[in-house]
Amino acid sequence: MTEYVLKIKAPKELFPQITTILGVKPSKTDYDWELSVQESDKVFIRAIPYFISLIEHKISELEKIGIIGGSVSVWLYKVYAGQCNMEFSPDEMRLLADHNMALCVSCWEE
Repeated sequence: MTEYVLKIKAPKELFPQITTILGVKPSKTDYDWELSVQESDKVFIRAIPYFISLIEHKISELEKIGIIGGSVSVWLYKVYAGQCNMEFSPDEMRLLADHNMALCVSCWEE
């Protein structure tokens, strides 16, 4: 399993508003509002720009309901066997930095 996840830390009562603002249903709402892109999804190779496109013009709306900078992050979950290498382009890193979003990576051996 390899997936990218857009996570928004917020109280659960704000999840419906986040969904309305972003115009997409979350994949998971156990602890955070989460939107997952699986390795099999077409958008996977452009997951970071995809996530940015969802929020970049909605930041002021998210701020109005209390979602502040640093509450939004992108996670990469990666199961691997043997060596595990990753590369993120300067453009992807710049997009994340410009939107005050952390990139978090969690890897585990299968």
